[in-house]
Amino acid sequence: MVNIVDDKSLQIRLQTVEDKGDKHKFIVKITPKTPIASSTNFGQTSTGLFSPIASGADWNFQSFDVMLSYKYAGFHREKRISKIYIQKSGFKVWMDLDEMKKNIFEEMARGVLSSRVIIPCVSLMYAKSENCKRELFYSAEIKKSFVPVHLQDISNIHGVFALETVKLILAGALYLDLSQLNWSIPELVQIEMDTLTKRINHRLTSSAKISDHPISSGSLTAAECVKNWLNPIEMNDELSRLESEYVKGTRLWLVAEVKRWIEISENRVLWLNGGAGVGKSMMAYLISAKLPSDWFGAIFFCRHNDSNKCNPLNVLKTIAFALSTKYPEYLDYLFNLRAKDENLLKNGKDSILNSSISSLYVYLLVNGLRMITSTKYLVIVIDALDECGKPGQSERAEILSIVSEAASVLPSFVKLIVTSRPEPDIWKSLYDINAQILEPTSDLNMEDLRIFSRSRVSCLELLSSEEINRASDALAVKSEGVFVYARLAVDNIESEQPKDFSTLMKCIDRLHNGMDSIYNSIFETSHSPDIMLVICTICSLCRPLTTSGISKLLQISEARVGGAHIALRSILRTEKDGKIAVIHKSLKDFVTSAGRASHVDFTSLNIETKLAGCCFRVLQSELKFNNANIEKSYFYTWHDVIPNYAFRATAIADHLRYASVYAISHLQNITNDSLSTDRIIELHGMISEILKTKLHFWMELLSILDQFAHIIPITVALKTFYESLKLNPKLKNSSSFGLTKLLWKSKTPEGLIPDLPLVLDLLSDSQRVCWQFGTPISRCAMQVHWTAIPFSPLNSTFHRTFSPLRPPGEYPALLPTEAIAQQWSTCLSTGDTHMDVVNSVAISRDERMMVSGSGDTTVKIWNLNTGKEIRTLSGHLKPVNAVAICNERLIVSGSRDKTLKFWYASTGKEIRTCVGHSGSINSVAICEEKGLVVSGSSDRTLKIWEMETGVNILTLSGHMGEVTSVAISSDGKLVVSGSHDNTVKLWNADTGKEIRTMMCHRKFVRAVVISLEGNIIVSGSEDKTLKIWSLSTGEELRTLIERSEVVAVALSIDGNVFVVGSNDNTVKMWDMSSGKLIRTLIGHTSRIRSVCMNNMGNLIASGSNDKSVKIWNTNVQEDTRTLHGHTHEVRCVAISHDRNVIVSGSDDKSLRIWNTKTGKEIRTLTGHSSNVTAVSISENGILMVSGSADKTVKIWNINTGKILRTCVGHFDEVRGVAISENANIVVSGSNDRTVKVWDLTSGQEIYSFAGHETWVRAVSISIDGKTIKSVDQANGELYWSMENGSCTTGVGSEFVIKRHEYILASSGWVTKSGVQLFWIPSQFRGMKFCSSKTRLVIFASVVDGHASAVFIDVSDFAKF
Repeated sequence: MVNIVDDKSLQIRLQTVEDKGDKHKFIVKITPKTPIASSTNFGQTSTGLFSPIASGADWNFQSFDVMLSYKYAGFHREKRISKIYIQKSGFKVWMDLDEMKKNIFEEMARGVLSSRVIIPCVSLMYAKSENCKRELFYSAEIKKSFVPVHLQDISNIHGVFALETVKLILAGALYLDLSQLNWSIPELVQIEMDTLTKRINHRLTSSAKISDHPISSGSLTAAECVKNWLNPIEMNDELSRLESEYVKGTRLWLVAEVKRWIEISENRVLWLNGGAGVGKSMMAYLISAKLPSDWFGAIFFCRHNDSNKCNPLNVLKTIAFALSTKYPEYLDYLFNLRAKDENLLKNGKDSILNSSISSLYVYLLVNGLRMITSTKYLVIVIDALDECGKPGQSERAEILSIVSEAASVLPSFVKLIVTSRPEPDIWKSLYDINAQILEPTSDLNMEDLRIFSRSRVSCLELLSSEEINRASDALAVKSEGVFVYARLAVDNIESEQPKDFSTLMKCIDRLHNGMDSIYNSIFETSHSPDIMLVICTICSLCRPLTTSGISKLLQISEARVGGAHIALRSILRTEKDGKIAVIHKSLKDFVTSAGRASHVDFTSLNIETKLAGCCFRVLQSELKFNNANIEKSYFYTWHDVIPNYAFRATAIADHLRYASVYAISHLQNITNDSLSTDRIIELHGMISEILKTKLHFWMELLSILDQFAHIIPITVALKTFYESLKLNPKLKNSSSFGLTKLLWKSKTPEGLIPDLPLVLDLLSDSQRVCWQFGTPISRCAMQVHWTAIPFSPLNSTFHRTFSPLRPPGEYPALLPTEAIAQQWSTCLSTGDTHMDVVNSVAISRDERMMVSGSGDTTVKIWNLNTGKEIRTLSGHLKPVNAVAICNERLIVSGSRDKTLKFWYASTGKEIRTCVGHSGSINSVAICEEKGLVVSGSSDRTLKIWEMETGVNILTLSGHMGEVTSVAISSDGKLVVSGSHDNTVKLWNADTGKEIRTMMCHRKFVRAVVISLEGNIIVSGSEDKTLKIWSLSTGEELRTLIERSEVVAVALSIDGNVFVVGSNDNTVKMWDMSSGKLIRTLIGHTSRIRSVCMNNMGNLIASGSNDKSVKIWNTNVQEDTRTLHGHTHEVRCVAISHDRNVIVSGSDDKSLRIWNTKTGKEIRTLTGHSSNVTAVSISENGILMVSGSADKTVKIWNINTGKILRTCVGHFDEVRGVAISENANIVVSGSNDRTVKVWDLTSGQEIYSFAGHETWVRAVSISIDGKTIKSVDQANGELYWSMENGSCTTGVGSEFVIKRHEYILASSGWVTKSGVQLFWIPSQFRGMKFCSSKTRLVIFASVVDGHASAVFIDVSDFAKF
């Protein structure tokens, strides 16, 4: 051990470990003599020797402050640097002295990843070292900080490509020039060392992780509020990358062509199309960079490997925010729209941002752009349209709908430029809107490639101008117009370091045409297991991850990931945030397509299976309560008002965020062939454990990430996965030990896998949680624990599983009374975004989509799995009366505007409008087999149309009244119609001739349907009957009596069940064979207008005059509770002063007394002959006063329930009552505009005060009993003196102000002292409630008109 430095603050010793000539392995011992304030760890051994990583699970390693990057040869100069570092205080230094003999790429990555600052020791020899350059490139790509040191004067050395490359990488970094340092003069050395120390400290401070900084709060600007609301996707990383790659002088023709199009062409959309690798993204960048700044508006880069960048919603939000940063009027519009959105959410409505894409297109772009008045042109660019989903997927359809609508709805000054490959669906959409097409010609592309190749080749040493031109031309020809090929080819050539022109040309000649040849040449030399695993992972990820994220997901060391990254640096790129992505989509195609790779078999890795397992393993081990570390004070706060909420979400480990969202995507990509028995057991074990113990934490995390709606596709995918196990031959045929443990009992999954019934129940319950509690949870993640768990049905698997597992905290608790449901409601979801009555509903054959037509003139498309609106179709001028769906592809709508419209279901785009009826179209029906549409109208005719052309084939006449309903047989041969002439008619669809008329209804026929087999007709009428007819004979088979007018009928596909909607607000299910009522579905608040049923018969959709669409699950067990409580609406409630008793009065003429501690009803009081409208309890809790619509006031003994006396004198309904604190007088207010005072003992009237101009709704008595206060309907207040009966000012009188401990808003949120605590589902809400410190009592309408008390224990919230 040799003492090198020994000063007052630090002792540093250099211990030689091994001698290898002039190179030593050494350990630096740094021992502080006094405490040093620093973020680094002192007094520890700092070494460049790493112990081998023991296993793949050991993927964390030691961190260092500084890495020394140097060239081994000429090590005497680097010794000086090592001495310099030894003299610097307290830095932990990484310096490899083993010549990286273990694994050069892994050791290189290990050093770079574990160090925060890189010290490149730059010399000509260093610059010419390929490995040193790799090390430098990798450090730059993962955004490490540099403090470069010059060991050789290289300022005058030019033309050396390697050196110029190093200079380019380190551009902007401040060098410390030690090339001329005289080491023999300590004073000079000390000055340089002080400078170096300051620079290192500065870099260490600036490179501190964002999570190290405290979260700040404060007022936000309008732009910040809008940004937090929209959460746009950052595009600067793409722009910076493309800017750095752009070669000056290329694509000059493009800017001129685009300017000419903007100024001259009437086309609103320009399409830049071309094959893979021709440079479309560079063209998009160049347009944004070279157009006049006042012309360019916004740009969005779609990316196949980043779900955030192939999401149409993010396209809209990002473009809208970018425009708001340029145009103040646009910002004002978005800021006001955000305020409206907050009000919607506060009122329990869905966010504007959850609207359909077509609606958001109008909200965010169309309306916002119309606010702009300060520009001549505004250009919006969308790059790589083809990377936004695949043909047929919703993402692609939605983004195409945005583009195709641009020409028709955007202001005239707006121009849209899109780039993409020429794929068929894109071609058709853009052709339909007559988009201008701009495609690089071969001549233009070839010239640009020559310029590009020349810029790269010219950096090679010792080449003449002629040689550079010849090599550039040869490379351009090889590239065949593909820029990516040229770039990768040059990278390969540079790695071979050709010494002269002849060698360079040989390198070019060896190149084969096509991208596959480039990739194969790379993997020919780089195909280690680590490289294969990492490249397959990067190509298969749904969005890019950092080196650390990939390491933690795969559970391998960061060095192994980094080593693979370095080895494949030429075909990978590192984004601004350190995430690794492929340099071009063609690489992903190459890796994921079987048979294209010559030297490796990527498919053998079964990467999707591995990634699915890795994701579930992460969820199993890392999901926990409060993953975002939100402070307890914000547990009850909406996300968008939590300070720096976006930062908190991103502070969650990236691999955990990734796993929570994309585990299911990888599971869906697994094929049964790739699943071994052991892998099935392993996957089920992880999934089962997550669902049984951490599902509530998973929901919480998805909410924090603004992905709570993802619960639905997660549950659907997991159910599909388990269903697929039925068909897996490995499970059926294997007799392995693993399968023995699976408890093989039957050929169903339930018998194969333990806990599967529980797992499937939890998945079903998760969907119900999303449907019922999605609104509060999506706004506040903790509502999973505060709302979803306590308010889910008591016998549901979700409630029983997670009630005992809730983390410590304050929770509401439902007291188990008869008002609380034991199982989930039949109604799955309610869509209430229509602004008028819902006249018609239809369900698609694949059961993914529902369509509704409304009096608000719109057609809406809904996701049947989530109940959420997908898009709104606008075009009709009057109410839409009828809708139908054909092959999940087309939607047909009929309207009161006398037109029939055809729409694309995927985009919402209108295809055609058919005109022919002279009256309102009331009904439409479709025959898919023959491609026919039938319409019925108020003009008393039916028309048959050809679906593909919209041509009217036949007109059917014969009804004497308007046609209200039509149906067509599945073979397209027969048509049935119902009419206001009280008849049902059967028609020949081929000839249009009437076959027969059925005339047994006594009033309008409102609905007709034909069974799938074509043998039965069902008709419904306003005469309150349903009739079943034989189609072949016209004979009436059965008549069923309804309680109300029949408005709509639907028939199950097997013909065994039919569904009826009627004017009594109910949907009923009937058994066809027996004619018996199966069940009644209650939930609508107004008459039913339309019903339909899915193929399986387990889902029913209904539309109503209450403007809502409801989806019902007929498999849910019917609620069979025997309800007591009130049988009509509760009109008034009062709580005793000791908070032990609550009294309620109802329209059922009774009062009921409830125990607040148990939630049980104590007794029922009867005596009023009409509605009980007011109630009050004496301070001692013995007496009670009630007022009624029977015009009387009654005084009761609470303990006995007996009427003590009845006070008669009012001439109209009594609205308010009060009893004095000394219990000697009673006051009442009435609709007769008087206030009366009664003697409690005798019941005699003492005073009658008149003075109000409208009815009196409330009365109260002052504490001293001397003054009475009355309030009327207009909130006018009067005060009355008990001493002389006169009207007074009320000055000096004190009244007890009765305040609710809690406030229940109409939106369902419960607050206390201004703190929003939890949300109550709609079925538990009521118009009347009261509260104490420990109880919240709500009188809610539960089933069949009964109103029973819901008691919620809120004692945990007493401190608020």
